[in-house]
Amino acid sequence: MVWFLKIKAGRSFIAQFTFLALGIGVLSAWLSIYLGEEAYNVVVRTLCDPNVLQDHQWWGYFSVYFYSAATLVFILSRFNLISRSKLLSVLLTVLLLTGFGGLVYSGHLGASLVYQQGGGTYVPSENCAEFE
Repeated sequence: MVWFLKIKAGRSFIAQFTFLALGIGVLSAWLSIYLGEEAYNVVVRTLCDPNVLQDHQWWGYFSVYFYSAATLVFILSRFNLISRSKLLSVLLTVLLLTGFGGLVYSGHLGASLVYQQGGGTYVPSENCAEFE
């Protein structure tokens, strides 16, 4: 890991920072996927609309898959297993932006779970009438 983080002459600071942030983010994302799976059975019983939790989970997986793919492409280019080109830069940009879009929407659904569905701060009525 230290070898990846060494500053190399000729590599831009932005590329190095992106790689570092991507590595930390992907590891954290997989950890949050694991923890979300562990908490699923507890949380789903308290929600008025469990479909929101399923959508949140799906978009979380969507994001982590795209970010993992971007990390893999980044590592392969770092080891010169694939050549660096304009097409590679476009591919990385598309992967990162697609993952970001999924992450934003997953965050929106997560906020809905906490603040509207009763997963955290909001306590809905017994019959969940406000969600019908």
